[in-house]
Amino acid sequence: MPATGSPPNPNESNPNESNPNEPDPDVTTTPSRPGSGGRESPSVEVRRFSADGPATLTFVSDLHALSRRSMWTRDATRAELEQAIASAIEPSQWIIWGGDLFDFRWTLHSETDSIRRSIDWLDHWRQRFPDRRFVYLRGNHDVHRSFTDALSRWADSVDPAVAICDAVRIGDVLAVHGDVIERGGTTKGFAAYRDAWAAKPPTRAWRTHVYSGVVAMRLHTATAAIVHPRRRTCDRLHRWIERSMPDAESVRRVVFGHTHMRIDGYAHRGRQYHNPGAAIRHVPFRPVVLDV
Repeated sequence: MPATGSPPNPNESNPNESNPNEPDPDVTTTPSRPGSGGRESPSVEVRRFSADGPATLTFVSDLHALSRRSMWTRDATRAELEQAIASAIEPSQWIIWGGDLFDFRWTLHSETDSIRRSIDWLDHWRQRFPDRRFVYLRGNHDVHRSFTDALSRWADSVDPAVAICDAVRIGDVLAVHGDVIERGGTTKGFAAYRDAWAAKPPTRAWRTHVYSGVVAMRLHTATAAIVHPRRRTCDRLHRWIERSMPDAESVRRVVFGHTHMRIDGYAHRGRQYHNPGAAIRHVPFRPVVLDV
């Protein structure tokens, strides 16, 4: 029987136990292909899955749990958010956690507690829906090195194992966190960007309070619209796919997070783009559900 009830609040969790498990044999990693048609050799780890017949995937990203700005910190919105995620998972076979589910830059807790609460939250959903396949995409706010180490240990310990990567291909869908477009959208730039985020310490408490004021005044929504306008963002993703993916022509749909701008099937240069938004106050959010 699937586990029931609400997922643990990132503020309250119980330690979980694990058992070793062999890696899933049906997962492959995209090989590097230097010099392929002038494309860069991809340093982004891409995992591939084959759906046996028609299937549905759910993509959830940018919850920014652990931080003050997240809807998870407010009782009034947490239940609504949990229900939205559960309703999206229910008809799906593939669940893509699309990065920045947890915010280790703006966390309100110690490193140890933040890691424990994050793993317990993930394990709740896995136990509630034991017959689903879960994939975790790294984001810039949850690429904290101690967390990624703990995440890898947990992912390998459960059955079936949870895949951890930077992007995933299922059918004609490419799912990616979205920060591959930063630092010029090059492999070298992306590596430097992620390394910089991995090394960032938690923000000081006074900065958290200042940012809470920014959120209250909704300045963060204006910033997102200026930094990541829809057309320009999708064009940057298009260029990254064409330059970095060996089989770019087979990518027809792209689902991503990172920008905190909800996108619902925007057509651009022969592809369709989707983004769930972000579970941050005053930002629209809805999990993306696609048939594959």
